[in-house]
Amino acid sequence: MGDDRTEKAKLALTTLFTIMEKLDALADSDYVYTDDEIILFDHINANLDHYFVLLEKFIEDNVITDEELDEMKKFEKKIVEDAKSKAFEDGKISEDEKALLDKLVVLLEALGTGK
Repeated sequence: MGDDRTEKAKLALTTLFTIMEKLDALADSDYVYTDDEIILFDHINANLDHYFVLLEKFIEDNVITDEELDEMKKFEKKIVEDAKSKAFEDGKISEDEKALLDKLVVLLEALGTGK
């Protein structure tokens, strides 16, 4: 059995799919997917996929080192920052994009891996 950090990382690994489901449900809540939403959603999904691979690698030995924990925190920030940059590529952030970004931040914070 791993340490507390490892257990949080394992939980985060299973929760990443839930994050995408919740973001998809939010995007679909008005029954309309705008082009901006689709692009942002796909971008977030790609970064979450990369994060999933990173977490799998880190939990292989059942120990999350300080360096790995630091990298996890940085990657979570990167996911949010990249999403904000992608949303603002056209010079504005739509209400739909803002809702996705806000939900992404809340869901990533709830993972608790950075604590």
